[in-house]
Amino acid sequence: MPRPSLLGAILIKIRAISVDDLPDAQRADVALLLRLVQDPDELAREISRAERGWLRSHVYFADPADDHWDAFETDDREQSALVYRRLLAG
Repeated sequence: MPRPSLLGAILIKIRAISVDDLPDAQRADVALLLRLVQDPDELAREISRAERGWLRSHVYFADPADDHWDAFETDDREQSALVYRRLLAG
């Protein structure tokens, strides 16, 4: 069975936030997936303009102080928020 790339998984989960009955579960998955990114600049080069728009609709991921990061250690929050911001910047 085909599996999405890490970027594909992030984008799928980002889109799922707005349609899922349990959006917090999708947000937690996005946060976890962002923590796994080793080279955000490489992934950012692969993102289309439309996909970047999907990310922008959940800008709270850019703020490591946001409540969505409560399950993660401070260093993880900072790193994941940085990854998110770099994916947006492209």
